[in-house]
Amino acid sequence: MPGHRDTPLAEWFTSELAILEGRLREDLQGHATVQRQVLEGGRISAVDVAPNNQDSLHVSWIEMLDEVILEVGSAGRWELAETQDALTLIEKIIAAVVAGRVTETTSPGRSFVEVMLDDGATESSTRATARSGSTMRLPGAQKSESTIRYQPYH
Repeated sequence: MPGHRDTPLAEWFTSELAILEGRLREDLQGHATVQRQVLEGGRISAVDVAPNNQDSLHVSWIEMLDEVILEVGSAGRWELAETQDALTLIEKIIAAVVAGRVTETTSPGRSFVEVMLDDGATESSTRATARSGSTMRLPGAQKSESTIRYQPYH
């Protein structure tokens, strides 16, 4: 349970994340599964929000000893400290994912996720992906980039 771990992560922060988790369970009932895993003897917790709609994107967070890692799909990643601003950002990004305001652009060697928040601002994350062979394009070859716009949970 959040707040019951042997961790320096602020108790108020884990309590707020537990409230968010409960609200997501209630609000997304029938549209997504919200699941918590406790790892490393209770020192680390992970919450995964998996939509029922296959055209939607999952979101998760990991409560580490000294930070929270928010992940959107397999490419979006934000490492956050236990601040009110971080908590607000987590809530805004999750709301955007649930509302389907996420695009992911992949190309050889990288993936770029952009999340549009309620106020029109965007948050983005770029991650390197596993490479297989050369990523150099041959002359005349089509650009191998694709963009997906994910759908709302409901």
